[in-house]
Amino acid sequence: GWHLLRKNKKFLFIFSIWTIIFFYLGVLKFYYIFKALSYNVGFLDSTFVALFSATSTLIAITPSALGIREALVAISTEIVNLGIKSGIYASAFDRAVTIILIAILGPISTYILLKKSNKV
Repeated sequence: GWHLLRKNKKFLFIFSIWTIIFFYLGVLKFYYIFKALSYNVGFLDSTFVALFSATSTLIAITPSALGIREALVAISTEIVNLGIKSGIYASAFDRAVTIILIAILGPISTYILLKKSNKV
């Protein structure tokens, strides 16, 4: 499939733009998580932590990289002098918010999708 995708320059451009947007949303997510936990963190530090967090998807041995992601975030926060504890707190906060959002939006989106599939 790659030989077909690389010929479609428009698709590659749009895909690259969306990838960059989602990466920077992840950076902002970690920036605001650290701010919510009262850690003084800069945008560059948040970028570094988000980069390590995104790397966890490449090492996804467990579902949703459970444990691996937290370890990489903890290591990255230690590297940027925030401490391992701040990384663990930030990861736990992120997982908690994600679980709550899935619990709320999951049934709603399932209902909408099932409602649309019944119309076909």
